[in-house]
Amino acid sequence: ALSVQQRHRELALFRAIGSTPRQVRRLVAGEALIIALAAVLVSLPLGVALTVREDERGGFYSVPLLDTNYVAELLPGLRAGAYGASFRFKVMREDWDQTVRSRAREALERLTGW
Repeated sequence: ALSVQQRHRELALFRAIGSTPRQVRRLVAGEALIIALAAVLVSLPLGVALTVREDERGGFYSVPLLDTNYVAELLPGLRAGAYGASFRFKVMREDWDQTVRSRAREALERLTGW
């Protein structure tokens, strides 16, 4: 919770120094993209290495779980990753919209004295 509050303050500081909401959203989206690319660059070679290890040893294929007659494809994983990323951005946008609405409501309450 502390890092979320700190991050919220940092984004508010960007807004206070004159950044537009679009610039702040692009900053957050850019950071998320960099983190996602770094994760892919780390996990993809590890996944390939483990797959090669499975093929050489064959130990993982000796225990049938559900169905061992599957074909490992990259596309379902990419679809799942894209879905997860789109969900994350949807949550971020909803949170952003809610924050903007609550700030507008607070400003209106201060102006009208309600």
